[in-house]
Amino acid sequence: MDAMIDLLPLSLLLLLLCRARPVKPLSAFDGEGLSLQAAMPLRGALALTVVLHHLAQRTEAGALMRPLTDMGYLPVAMFFFLSGCGVMKKHMASPDYRRRFLQRRLRALCWPLLPALAVYAALCAASRPFASAWDFYNGVIGAANAWFLVNLIAFYAAFALAMRMCGGRPGLMMAVMAVCCALYTAGCMALGYGDWWYKSSPAFVLGMAWAAWGGRWTPFIRRHYWPLLAACWALCLLIHRNIWPLGWFLPFGAFIPSALAASLFALGVALLSMKICFGNPALDYLGRVSYEIYVLHGILLIALRGDWIWIESDFLYALLVVSGTAALAGALRGRRGP
Repeated sequence: MDAMIDLLPLSLLLLLLCRARPVKPLSAFDGEGLSLQAAMPLRGALALTVVLHHLAQRTEAGALMRPLTDMGYLPVAMFFFLSGCGVMKKHMASPDYRRRFLQRRLRALCWPLLPALAVYAALCAASRPFASAWDFYNGVIGAANAWFLVNLIAFYAAFALAMRMCGGRPGLMMAVMAVCCALYTAGCMALGYGDWWYKSSPAFVLGMAWAAWGGRWTPFIRRHYWPLLAACWALCLLIHRNIWPLGWFLPFGAFIPSALAASLFALGVALLSMKICFGNPALDYLGRVSYEIYVLHGILLIALRGDWIWIESDFLYALLVVSGTAALAGALRGRRGP
């Protein structure tokens, strides 16, 4: 057990707080929060949190790292929230946004995803035989933790459909997206996928709602800001720590409490962003390469503790995974272009 690994979550916290500044005066608010510019550093912090989550699962070391073992779905939910919020804001700002929307989104997602999957496929094929092509596909997707980008591709396709069907009617668009989200969840359940494939995804629709109606909610939020903020975080923590007992009494097991905790976490971060502005060059960089971080870090997780290389120290292993992923992500992002 390597206690020094706790330096990584501490460093992430310090990085998040670096150059963070409260909105002044203290009674003021940053509009609806989560502007497109403000979302970029949050994406960077969320991507690093996911990397630490997977490191915590593999090392089980460190008093600060261990709580991250079962909370990966929370930062992923916030990422979905930001994605839904971002595309909805852009759609509402420009009717022409739907032109080539899916082509642009697929380019941004598939460029990091496909090269990374090729590497994972080679690693999986070299490590063990698979009974069928379907097992091989699931093995590669699982090793790459690529379900997140697969989910985003499905949701962006559904969003493109909603734009064409519903035009500028946000309420109808969210209804279409909610149905698509339910169908996606049902499909994942039918295929026997783990609940991490779908329990964070309702936050995408919640992000769309924040973008469409956040301005209407702002007066109410300002009047009751501190009780709302405290309630979101307290309920999120309470539900997160009691998901499995709650799952015994609810339909679909732990999915409902998990999705609720994820949505509360996303709302809590959105509310916090109305009072604190996060951002610095390092987080902005990580935000720009967040897709690449997501699909690349698993390569180093496998390669640095595999058949050919085994780094014994948990701290050194984690440090090399984080730093190597950030460097590789920048190189791959540079190949993708703006």
